[in-house]
Amino acid sequence: MKYLLILMLICCSCANQSDKTQDKKAKTNTESKRLSVNTQTIQDSVFHQEIVANGFIEATYRSELRFRKGDIIEKILVKNGQVVNKGQLIAHQDISNEKNQLQQAKVAVAEAENELIDLKATYGVLNQPDSTIKPAVLNNITLKSGIRQAKANLESAKIAIRQSKIIAPFKGVIANLTTKEGNYISAADNLCILISQDQLDAIFNILESQLPFVQKDQQVKVASFANEDDQYLAKITEINPFVDENGLIRIKAHLSNPDRSIYDGMNVKVSVQRKLDSVVKIPKTALVKRSNRDVVFTIQDSLAKWNYVDIKAENSNFYAIKKGLSIKDTIIISNNMNLAHDARVNPTLIKQEE
Repeated sequence: MKYLLILMLICCSCANQSDKTQDKKAKTNTESKRLSVNTQTIQDSVFHQEIVANGFIEATYRSELRFRKGDIIEKILVKNGQVVNKGQLIAHQDISNEKNQLQQAKVAVAEAENELIDLKATYGVLNQPDSTIKPAVLNNITLKSGIRQAKANLESAKIAIRQSKIIAPFKGVIANLTTKEGNYISAADNLCILISQDQLDAIFNILESQLPFVQKDQQVKVASFANEDDQYLAKITEINPFVDENGLIRIKAHLSNPDRSIYDGMNVKVSVQRKLDSVVKIPKTALVKRSNRDVVFTIQDSLAKWNYVDIKAENSNFYAIKKGLSIKDTIIISNNMNLAHDARVNPTLIKQEE
């Protein structure tokens, strides 16, 4: 009987131990089924409202370089992509005729000056300054000598030589140079285009309703579609006071830091931001759709709570919330796509991004 009682106590103890083990395993399994999520506590912060528009790059200074007259191109001194300075010679035509005319004009001026001296001697005013000679006498002597016409012809010969050359009107980069030396070029044909690659503007359009969003001297960000990681700062310099037939307004912003990887005519994306103070700001990953409505999950006692929200504004990374959340709420920002109301989760709190 004594041995039977001991055996019963041992069995009872083993049963209790087994129950405890099963309870522990059940609790562990329940914990393991909880979804791990990242959470974030909403802070009173600044939100940068943003509109994004497509545009293009336009050189601030852009000139189509032409000769003033048609003739054979004798020499081209540049090539596409070359940087030239203001006043640098780009190309010139055959100027053999112009040089001959210039030489003849110089001879004619010398002959007229000698004739002028002879006439002054004839009139007895050779040693007098022109300012002391009677105007009528001086005018008569000047006309008879032909000095005025000779000097006018000399100036015309100099102009003809200048018109046979193309000089860079500003510092820039050569583009669209396609013709070659020895070809005939008319006054209507472009030799090339000179672009101020260090002075560029971003041209873009905004909707009429977005006009209060922009103002002169406001800073914007510009990125090319070729490489959106490279961003350029620009400042709005012009707001065209005209709404076109599509309800768009043309904006120009001058780039402050262009480099050789952005070109005239390149398509770009322009981001315009406006600062809003003291708003409820959440990362875009926190928002999900439920029944075609915007939902953000908050967390209370390790339970996910479903909250409908209204969006006030957005930018590339964040939403500004008008209704549905409050400062100090802790929101779920990951693994929330299939989350249900009152689902148990394992939260990990992370710092709010700026």
